[in-house]
Amino acid sequence: MFLFGASSIKAQWSIKGEATDKKAGWNLLQKFTPEEWDASNFATAEEMEWFNNARYGMFIHFGLSTYIGKDLSWGMCYTRKAPDQGHGPIADSVWTTYPGHFIFDDFNAKRWVEIARKAGMRYIVVIAKHHDGFHMWDTKFSDFKITNTPFGRDYLKEIADACQGVGMKFGIYYSQRDWYHPDYAPVDTSLIMAQNEPPYYQPKPGVTEVRPGSSHQKYIDYQFDVVRELCTNYGKIDVFWFDACWWGGMFTADMWESEKLTRMIRKLQPGVIINNRASIPGDFDTPEQKIGMSQDRPWESCITLCSTWSWSETPVKYL
Repeated sequence: MFLFGASSIKAQWSIKGEATDKKAGWNLLQKFTPEEWDASNFATAEEMEWFNNARYGMFIHFGLSTYIGKDLSWGMCYTRKAPDQGHGPIADSVWTTYPGHFIFDDFNAKRWVEIARKAGMRYIVVIAKHHDGFHMWDTKFSDFKITNTPFGRDYLKEIADACQGVGMKFGIYYSQRDWYHPDYAPVDTSLIMAQNEPPYYQPKPGVTEVRPGSSHQKYIDYQFDVVRELCTNYGKIDVFWFDACWWGGMFTADMWESEKLTRMIRKLQPGVIINNRASIPGDFDTPEQKIGMSQDRPWESCITLCSTWSWSETPVKYL
């Protein structure tokens, strides 16, 4: 899969039992016992067949940060809520005004899909919400959304309709991380200290259990609402693409109630395939900027066209 828009090379592989390839790096391999693996939920071999045959898709990595030609969210948001560390370059009081500049007069979803078809692509995955928390669809659960911009249209629905109108497989990217939502608190910051290696935090002395913040259950409830909305109002969804990697224990399945959430998605969208970034095995692995390693499991290499995870004036890759 090629993406519009990354300077760092990261990945995520889910492993049943022991790893067979140590070169991937310990923090990139989430190991599950056979019992844990078998207790999870998966697409069937028949449901995976189109994906295994498709080979080539378009990932449209586009959002608020594209306005300034920077990486999505990382190149913009000053606040990065724990367990993420550090700060971005743009003050929250500034970047949160960017929706007011979202005009996008030339957008034509049918044209985008036709470009993908002519390039030989077999599916399209579109950013619905990145870490900045901005909704690229007309959600009922937030005012921080694309239909409250000068553009004023449901960008996600237009692409979904364009894909479905010509038989192009359609997928939705959804980030569980959310540095904007007031209730997002997957770890209680009063219980942790930062560290430089994954999972980037550790319990403070005397703390025996790191729990979510007191508001986080409200965030989980919101997340179920918006994911249900995406799986109900946008026609046939072929891929659901989460993005909060396990990353050495940085994000864990309980933070999202992932088994319950993914089972809901499969019930609402029969035949959907789901990636492995909800800290449960999922249906396929997700290396970035590199080819997948050797194991008997589907994978998708996300490789950007330029050097950032959104379009920028950086050198374009050529085949």
